[in-house]
Amino acid sequence: MVRLREKIGYGLGDTASNLVFQLIVNFLGYYYTDVYGLSPAMVGTLFAAVRVMDAVTDPLMGAICDRTKTRWGKFRPWMLWLSVPFGAAAIIAFTVPDLEGESKTLYAFATYAVLMLLYTAVNIPYCALGGVISSDPKERVSIQSWRFALAMVGNVVVSATTMPLVAALGDGDEAKGFQLAIALFAMAAVILFGLCFATTKERVYAADESRGTTVMEDLKSLLRNDQWALLATINFVLLVGVIMRGTAVIYYVEYVLRMPELFTAYLTLGSIGAIVGSLVAGGMANGFRSPGLPLIAATQLGLLAVFWALGMIGPGLFVAATAAGVVGTAVAALIGRLITRIEAFGAIFVTQSLVHFALFFFGAENLYVSVFLFILALFFNQVGVPMLWSMMADSVDYGQWKTGVRITGMNFSANLLALKLGVAAGGAATGWLLAYYGYVANQEQTAEAMFGISLIFALIPGVCGLIIALVSRFYTLTDQRIAQIQTEIGIAGADGADARPA
Repeated sequence: MVRLREKIGYGLGDTASNLVFQLIVNFLGYYYTDVYGLSPAMVGTLFAAVRVMDAVTDPLMGAICDRTKTRWGKFRPWMLWLSVPFGAAAIIAFTVPDLEGESKTLYAFATYAVLMLLYTAVNIPYCALGGVISSDPKERVSIQSWRFALAMVGNVVVSATTMPLVAALGDGDEAKGFQLAIALFAMAAVILFGLCFATTKERVYAADESRGTTVMEDLKSLLRNDQWALLATINFVLLVGVIMRGTAVIYYVEYVLRMPELFTAYLTLGSIGAIVGSLVAGGMANGFRSPGLPLIAATQLGLLAVFWALGMIGPGLFVAATAAGVVGTAVAALIGRLITRIEAFGAIFVTQSLVHFALFFFGAENLYVSVFLFILALFFNQVGVPMLWSMMADSVDYGQWKTGVRITGMNFSANLLALKLGVAAGGAATGWLLAYYGYVANQEQTAEAMFGISLIFALIPGVCGLIIALVSRFYTLTDQRIAQIQTEIGIAGADGADARPA
């Protein structure tokens, strides 16, 4: 059994990633349009164009990881080697250069490309690491649950402090404020990646560690893995919805709700809901023994109390957020008790879709209704995500059983490529749809533009959830089947201490 200390240590790696990734999701679109000065259509093109590079770099990085041999393992050392360049790239990407016209546009393309390249180089080995800490499917859900709970801590930090830091550090200059705020986040990310490296251990290995295959042969083996293909599809669709909702939230609060002063509170409350959802996912996998319901409730109430004490939320928002956590936990617990893990995954995303549709039709009418539904949407999203990543680890075992080749790094890199293609598609669609519906930065928006914002923010992510639920019906790797596969390929069971050292 993997100790809690190691699960938390692994999760800190995603706290580090999210200190930068959530800036990309929630602020980079706004930064490029309203601070840097690019048009929404150009921003959409930028997000799409950089993803072409990932079609080469992601599988290549996965293959490099699978062939890495160090005394620390295959995946852990990359966080140590590349965390500082990753942090530096984030700062440079959020720096407005003293350039004009095409040169300024090219700078944005180049710095964003470098940032995403280094994100690939750090996060593919980090994601793959989660698949080799333990072989037990339930333990894998628990590991991913802590990972995403702590990832959302990074989200909360970014949500709660970015705009206040921009205002305080920039002293009226948003460009300067973004640059200095990102510098603080980047330094924290470097430290957290180091802690992740120091507290984790790789345990699951293929029976034969030698690499007698080429990268192309590994790719062919991956493409024979039908369960990987299903999960890659889910990852793509999931991130389309996540990015569209995340990019549009700042526009939604400012122009649809007409409460720009509440943006930080709105986004922070959603992030708290996501933390609680991640913990609930782990609770579902362990029968709510660890973490139990009291810990989950204490986490939510404690976080809300802190932000209330800081004056960021009042009693109305506190009640709406608490109600969302209670309703979400009750529904998720009921789903977990009545059906299997794989069936529950689909049911969670159907539920999330219904919440999104309610947010589209009723959210703009009342702030508290909007907050309640927004938190629920992020809550159910984060119940599903740890389950999805545990399924990815299971698909590695299945791929080895089916093809005879274990390609952990390639599997996770290809899933991350699908994820980033979703980021690109969601970002590009958001920019193009904003332009189509007539959004103009820093002006009063037309009714058509506000409809477009609501469409991006709530309705399209809801449709994405239904697609995910439909695709998941074809996933066949139940706990019983994975146990049988692991026995046949020679991986030990649930104790997590199932491999020889690197």
